[in-house]
Amino acid sequence: MPRTRTTLTEISKALNLSVSTVSKSLSDSSEISNSTKKRVQEFAEKCNYVPNHFAASFRKGHTKTIGLILPNIHNAFFSNILVGIENSLHKNGFKLITSISHDTLEKEIKSIDKMM
Repeated sequence: MPRTRTTLTEISKALNLSVSTVSKSLSDSSEISNSTKKRVQEFAEKCNYVPNHFAASFRKGHTKTIGLILPNIHNAFFSNILVGIENSLHKNGFKLITSISHDTLEKEIKSIDKMM
């Protein structure tokens, strides 16, 4: 059975706070009192709250995610490129989504559609 994620809305209802206050508390905003931040952060930890980075990226207007389509990974050249790109992106706070097209245009087009 998949584990359900605790949401900001659920935390806000449980603590009788606005979603904005909860979000700012978890981001350690100076707009929120230390006592409220502590209460929210302790409750979130107790509920095993994990931020939804994809939802946050939509609010910010960017995902910091790069899509990479490789024809195959059997060739050491492509494997080395994949490792190098992933390492560089990770160091700079980006995420990488990869797809392998197996040298077919149809799979490349489908991968691009999914990544968009």
